[in-house]
Amino acid sequence: MGSLGRMRNRRARFLLAIACVPVVLVLTALGYMVLMEALEGEPRTFMQSLAWASETLTTTGYGRDAEWTHPALVAYVIVVQIAGLLAVFSLFPLFLLPFLEDRFESRIPNRLPPVRGDLVIYGYGPSVASLLVEARASGLSTIVVEPDEHQARVAVEAGHRVVHLRFSEATQDIRALKSASAIVANAGDDEDAALLVEARAAGFAGPLIALVDSPSHRDAMVLAGASMAFTSRHALAAELAAHVSARIRPRIIGAERLGLDATLVEMRVAQDSELAGRTVRDARVRQRTGASLLAVFKRGVFTPVIADTVLPARARVLAVGSKAALTSLGELLVPITHSGVTLVIGDGDVARRTRDILRDVGEPVRWLAEDPAAELSGDPLDPVFMATVGVPELAFVVLALENDARTLLALAVLRSISTKVRIIAGVDRRENEDRTVRVGADLSASLAAIAGRVLLFHVTGEMPDDTPALTLEVLAFERDRVISLREASLPKGALIVAIRRADGTNEVDIGADTRIEPGDALVVCRGAARRR
Repeated sequence: MGSLGRMRNRRARFLLAIACVPVVLVLTALGYMVLMEALEGEPRTFMQSLAWASETLTTTGYGRDAEWTHPALVAYVIVVQIAGLLAVFSLFPLFLLPFLEDRFESRIPNRLPPVRGDLVIYGYGPSVASLLVEARASGLSTIVVEPDEHQARVAVEAGHRVVHLRFSEATQDIRALKSASAIVANAGDDEDAALLVEARAAGFAGPLIALVDSPSHRDAMVLAGASMAFTSRHALAAELAAHVSARIRPRIIGAERLGLDATLVEMRVAQDSELAGRTVRDARVRQRTGASLLAVFKRGVFTPVIADTVLPARARVLAVGSKAALTSLGELLVPITHSGVTLVIGDGDVARRTRDILRDVGEPVRWLAEDPAAELSGDPLDPVFMATVGVPELAFVVLALENDARTLLALAVLRSISTKVRIIAGVDRRENEDRTVRVGADLSASLAAIAGRVLLFHVTGEMPDDTPALTLEVLAFERDRVISLREASLPKGALIVAIRRADGTNEVDIGADTRIEPGDALVVCRGAARRR
């Protein structure tokens, strides 16, 4: 039932309740008038009886009549008193308050306004929330069409222009979509299919993107008229798996191609490390160990360090150097090994797909779920059970639970068992990414952010940057004299990793006084553009 029909029902109930009041008063007064004369021998006029009925039903008093002798009349008075109390306490919540709520609550339009180049989103939720924010920042006008009244009000409270409408019941409004810049269908596969067919039949020729609940419906959605159909939860699973496996998304590219005789490692700044809270300049890592710090992990990517970059406690960093140099660095930082088993926790599509992707690339993975096919079965919120899983020995834990609240609690349980295991959390809402990191996740990826990037590209053509954060490359260094490394002039944001000598060998153990000779080149690390 729509909001208009619900409002009419409430108004009808309220008017019926008001109409019943005089009827009940008159009948109660007539009954009292008859009983007083027949049982007490004290006749009352109709007006006197009406006053008594009003005072008794509203529990305001009895006037001159406060004592009766006949049991039947006493019982009648008691019944009227109780009926009055029940009527007063039921009238307000059942009739008056819903009526006033409808009168003063803001009404959401149920017809489409003129559409002139607007982005129309059918179905509000986490998958499109990020797109709406990006569209607003880009100056693109949007209209949210939501078939569910509660979700429509949530969208209104978020500041969006909203229409409460179900296209499958109001196909005449679909013709207004012909002038939309793009349409995103996110109201469920059945509703989306109806919109796709009718929108194409109405002459809409622009981008029509369908967010599919069931992956098996993707081809059907394209046949129904979608220009692109994708499953946002599978996109989130791919993102989570990429943060686990360097085989999917390398931490740094170019090292194999350059053939460096060096090792790239990931390390953690321990809580009690002497480097915790210090800047890269103050840490003097290269001078003390011969290894180079390349990047620190921030907001889902490794960001190149500069001299003033602070190394927070528990931060993950990338370092490069010879085995001897990295052994020395291991006395200051905690090496992180990428070998070992990854535990994926969750029963939904995100967990299953994450497990499948990791298995496909050869990563050892176990699955904890209530599904009979899972290797482990138990409650991830139960500290006693999770203590038996062997969390400290795991390489990664991927949380892909059914809602963000359970994810936060599961994070706290895991951190109470191990402070060292790397935890990657998948959440629905973008605002919960920071919350999970505060609770203890090393990385958090949200359905809203992932789906938003994909949708933004297909709606506006703006390509989201998903490239690795760091690249290694060789810079020619043309000099006719020998200089020291501290004298070298580098492009902004470039870090020297090694010196490629004129004979093709690479010198990794370098310091400020290392000599650069004519014909040498510099192997540098640079940061790629960061993802949105």
